[in-house]
Amino acid sequence: RGGAFPPPPPPAGNPDAQLRLGEMHWFGEGTGEDLDAARRWFEKSAAAGNAGAKESLLVLDRRKTHGAEIAYWTQQYDGADLRAGKFDCPLPAIPEASRTNEEIKATKDAIDSWRACQQGFMANFNATVSGGKHIPAEVLGMMTPSEVKRARDHVQAVYASLKAKAIADVNTVASKQMEWHKATDAFAKEENLRLAMRADEEKRMYIEQQRRKNDDQRLLMDRKPSTKPAPPVVAPTRR
Repeated sequence: RGGAFPPPPPPAGNPDAQLRLGEMHWFGEGTGEDLDAARRWFEKSAAAGNAGAKESLLVLDRRKTHGAEIAYWTQQYDGADLRAGKFDCPLPAIPEASRTNEEIKATKDAIDSWRACQQGFMANFNATVSGGKHIPAEVLGMMTPSEVKRARDHVQAVYASLKAKAIADVNTVASKQMEWHKATDAFAKEENLRLAMRADEEKRMYIEQQRRKNDDQRLLMDRKPSTKPAPPVVAPTRR
């Protein structure tokens, strides 16, 4: 297949050569990957007592019962395990603006909690990626070289997607936080100005009420009749 030359036939009755030929069919060395042909050669070698061939046949048998794991890592893996549990970091609820100190504190706490979760996720993600041990070794051992490549390419694509999503989330939260700060500061300034104007108005009204009260008291005093005693009447004298 693909222009490759078929491997030479092994010497008759040589179990080591039969094992090697089976491996060549498995790994696609000098021929295309052909697990059926690999099994036939492993069976011949194992029949002659070759322990390596017997182990290879066990691996091929595991492929039949665990084939779903190969499909999972080559096609279906989505990185959900890296976002599970304590690393599941839903975006914080950030309002357009906060109007009380309690609301401001609650929003800040939500952002700080999310940021701590996100940092934990990134630390675990980087450790997983740099370790290069995410695909279980027992699954890799069942795969052909082309399956190994497909699985690793698929996992790397998932890693790239998770990283891009994490960066996008950071930018989204930072943008919303900035808008929240601006709106909250604007509301606070407007509210402080309104309260100051209200205080000035209440002060003016109080002063006006006091002035009117004083004017009313003075008016009452001016209208109150005099309580001074009348002058004594002097009888006229005779001359």
